[in-house]
Amino acid sequence: MPTPDVILQALACFRPVTAAWFRAVFDAPTAPQRLGWPVIARGENALILAPTGTGKTLAAFLWCLDRLMLEGREQEDKGKREQGNEGTRGRRASGDKARVCRIVYVSPLKALAVDVERNLRSPLAGIANMARRMGVAFREPAISVRTGDTPQRERARFARQPAEILITTPESLYLLLTSQAAEALRTVDTVIVDEIHSLVPTKRGAHLALSLERLEALTARPIQRIGLSATQRPLEEVARFLGGVEVGSAEKSESASQRVSKSATHAAAAEHSARGTLTMNARAMNLVSAVDPQEATADPSSPSAGAWVAQDDSAVLGEVADSGALRYRPVTIVNAVAPKQLKLHIEVPVEDMARLGEMEEIPSGPASQTPRRVSIWNAIHPRLLEIIRARNSSILFVNARQIAERLAGALNDLAGVPIARAHHGSLAAAQRAVIEEQLKAGQIRALCATSTLELGIDMGAVDLVVQIESPPSVASGMQRIGRAGHHVDAVSEGVLFPKYRADLVACAAVTRAMQEGHIESTRFPRNPLDVLAQQLVAIVAHPPGKTGIKGTREQGNKRPRGLDFTPSASAAGSADSAPPEVPVDFLYNLVRRAAPFGALTRAVFEGVLDLLSGRYPSDEFAELRPRLTWDRIRNVVSARAGAARLAILNAGTIPDRGLYGVFLAYTGGKAVRVGELDEEMVFESHPNDTFILGASTWRIVDITHDRVLVTPAPGEPGKMPFWKGDGPGRPLEFGQRIGAMVRELRALPQPAALTRLVTEHDLDPGAAENLLRFLADQANATGQVPDDRTIVIERCRDELGDWRVCVLTPFGSRIHIPWAMAVSARIRAAGGPEVETLWGDDGFVLRFPDTDEPPMRTGFWSRRPKPCSLCSGSWARRRCLPGAFARLRGARSCCRAAAPTSARRCGSCASAPTICSAWPRATLRFRCCSKPIASACATSSTCRR
Repeated sequence: MPTPDVILQALACFRPVTAAWFRAVFDAPTAPQRLGWPVIARGENALILAPTGTGKTLAAFLWCLDRLMLEGREQEDKGKREQGNEGTRGRRASGDKARVCRIVYVSPLKALAVDVERNLRSPLAGIANMARRMGVAFREPAISVRTGDTPQRERARFARQPAEILITTPESLYLLLTSQAAEALRTVDTVIVDEIHSLVPTKRGAHLALSLERLEALTARPIQRIGLSATQRPLEEVARFLGGVEVGSAEKSESASQRVSKSATHAAAAEHSARGTLTMNARAMNLVSAVDPQEATADPSSPSAGAWVAQDDSAVLGEVADSGALRYRPVTIVNAVAPKQLKLHIEVPVEDMARLGEMEEIPSGPASQTPRRVSIWNAIHPRLLEIIRARNSSILFVNARQIAERLAGALNDLAGVPIARAHHGSLAAAQRAVIEEQLKAGQIRALCATSTLELGIDMGAVDLVVQIESPPSVASGMQRIGRAGHHVDAVSEGVLFPKYRADLVACAAVTRAMQEGHIESTRFPRNPLDVLAQQLVAIVAHPPGKTGIKGTREQGNKRPRGLDFTPSASAAGSADSAPPEVPVDFLYNLVRRAAPFGALTRAVFEGVLDLLSGRYPSDEFAELRPRLTWDRIRNVVSARAGAARLAILNAGTIPDRGLYGVFLAYTGGKAVRVGELDEEMVFESHPNDTFILGASTWRIVDITHDRVLVTPAPGEPGKMPFWKGDGPGRPLEFGQRIGAMVRELRALPQPAALTRLVTEHDLDPGAAENLLRFLADQANATGQVPDDRTIVIERCRDELGDWRVCVLTPFGSRIHIPWAMAVSARIRAAGGPEVETLWGDDGFVLRFPDTDEPPMRTGFWSRRPKPCSLCSGSWARRRCLPGAFARLRGARSCCRAAAPTSARRCGSCASAPTICSAWPRATLRFRCCSKPIASACATSSTCRR
């Protein structure tokens, strides 16, 4: 608990009304609030890192609410009281100017956006009531939500009457900027990006970065940027993404924001250091302190943010090529991280997981049946029902929407009463809101959810989180388990149920990583040109306006300095006026301000413009219609007819999976959305069929060209829906951690390994025995076990007699998918058969149909130093298979890396195997004598590295 002086110092930046409300509602500000408020109040860009449930959102919003509601009101009210006018005391300030949008909150999830809008009502009402009590005039700001679920009427209202606070998603922000409603965003001064860690490593984040630069160009002034997350690493990489790049200002020795940040001192930093969570380690992170030592010595008692400003230091990430010459906007990093108190337990509800999948014979007699396959779900369902009944409210996280529906239905059938509901992204927003309220009100005991409840949604007092199957990543596991005890200093309790034996290994590794707080590192993508092309069409179709264009000409450029744009109505390319023209220099400087495109070269940029303007590299693209017109004499770009419509219809980076909307029939007026179904399932369905969605049964009335009309059918059985789509895949760091754990366990005696699994990895004794038995069985079958230094390749015949080759590694599908593509392409190039591929997080399988000869042992690796031909073929000029593994052993791109001089050789004939030098061991065989590497090279020290 902070001291009263620390609390008073943290609230000093607020007006008395806001400070009085906070003291009346909360005992004390949390660490991210104490350290973040001074930074935000000074107008600096801020990146706040803090555990879940510590009030990060309130830390970002409270200063904004204080400014919107009370800015200038106290002085106005005081002047009126001095004149004897007491009629305005305690009322909303009259004579206010028209509402303008000031704050934009960007959420990666639609459900999170709605949740934040609901949670903002409490501080707004509380500050308003405190202002009335204290007799201070105020203005209650309006809140608008703009997501894919927002009705058209609400969208049109924002364009006419903008709200002060806009809550939106990256895609909806892009649509706003690419429409006439963009004028409502010209007054924005603050952008809050929540759960920023989920956006940074994806093209969706690069898309948002360009939208933020478009927004700043529209406002014609710097915008304060605030990023929030509980799981982000490294902080300087995320800060670079949030702040963007300063283009054309490298000659300035010190920007205004840097001068502001240097006015900070050491007081709060010392206070935070005493808690053992110093904001940033400048020596380790190679960051520059935001504290001026001379000022700190002169005034050691002045308040401080306890933060460091992330400056450009290419040594942090080794990005000398693309970031060494870039100057990033300063971002103050507020690191309020503290060890999250976790209580984890891995439970296996069966005695022997090796029996899963076996055929179980049913005894003969009147109730005899055909043999059935042993399933772990028969043991999981009763155990889950027991856990749910012992708690007030629980969340059961799964990795697929179909599993969420099946699990909720099975639990309700087993309990005999509705005890659980399914919650996932294919449910409509209204349905999700009803389900969430049912859990909070105690009407149901559990939710079976996917990642829709993973990112920061306040679900009230959740007692326990159950994770079915290993989470996709360590960061995802931290977010999900953090939903339990979602408040300050609470212990988050979670139980993990593995589905199969290999999944048990992943669960054991993720619990240890979560206890240590070792989340995966993040790196934003560099120069995603497909995102650039989409945004360029949108920018040219709806330019940011005259204020955004003026003065963008580089020194010495003889081209026009700027252009007077026509009104936004003609920006869409109307027939009665010429489309606006945008200088190419302005476009180039605008996109380079976004961090993912900071190192974009002029040649690559003009290549994208060539593609968009119809200058294609070959006749294969001749059918593509140009979207832009590039006047190379005047060096300006204009939009062709239909470009604005195309930019709107193809917004964002989330792929369109052809989902059908599900709507209630016979509503008469407005269509009520229930959810969405996969296209393939709709084709297999007919009217009068029943299906389950959200743990509720629906009957199909009609199927149109784009929607399914249904009516409720409570109590009737229905088929389970399915959705097809690729998951994110296991991160490489997580896979390496799994492999390292396997290697270390196999090096220990069995009693020591059992003790380690129980004490350090949170397994119960039965689960620990199952894990070690699984590793032993695999070693008996193949001689080796895949780990971070070993890849196992097996070949066998399947039930149909076709050959299969199984490549087993723990590195995840992000590695296995391109690897399988490269191997299949190499087999085709060598004149081999058309192979079928199947991949997962634990490896990939190649099936060779209609082949009697065993598959060749070559083709899976490349040890030659010349570039692989696949780099310009199916890999589309990306690094092929070995390049994805280069960083595993610190090598350069494996396509161009030669084998080491100490390459292992056969002990019989001294020939070398065809195996990539990045791997120290594998179960491949020598072509010369068909001996396994492990046996043929038993005397070679190279094999045992």
